[in-house]
Order: sequence, then structure tokens, then C-alpha cells
Amino acid sequence: MFIKHNNRFAGVKVLHSLIARAGRNDGSGSSRVDREKQLLILEAILPYKEDMLRLLRSSLADSEAKVTALSSDCLAGMSGWP
Repeated sequence: MFIKHNNRFAGVKVLHSLIARAGRNDGSGSSRVDREKQLLILEAILPYKEDMLRLLRSSLADSEAKVTALSSDCLAGMSGWP
């Protein structure tokens, strides 16, 4: 059971890292170079947005609180994406 939890948590953690790198699409005060890097990352992962949302929404019902909390953070980070 411990391995299953670690796999779920690790998967959501990877998504969390990608979402954080892509940033929010709110035009906050980052430099032009940083903004361009964020847009490149966002452009690369945007085709997978629906799959990511489906996985994260299903993880909201997870019995492990860490997985649920991290999934919620991910969904909040994606809320400003196109």
C-alpha cells in the first residue's frame, strides 16, 4: 500500500512541478526572458491539459491528504491557463 501511495504522490508532484514552471497566465511582473520560457513550457504541455485535469480531479478524492492537497494546488495553478 505504501508503494501505491508513493506512486500517486510522485505523479502529482511531477505535474505540480510542470505547472509551477509554466506559471500562471496572469501577466504578473516577471522578466521578458522568464515569461518567454514560461510560454514555451506552457505551449509544450497545453495539449495535455485535459488529461492532466482529469487525473488531478480524480486525485481530489484520494484517501491520502498529501495527494489531495497537492492536486488542489495544481488545479489552482492551472486555473489561469487558456
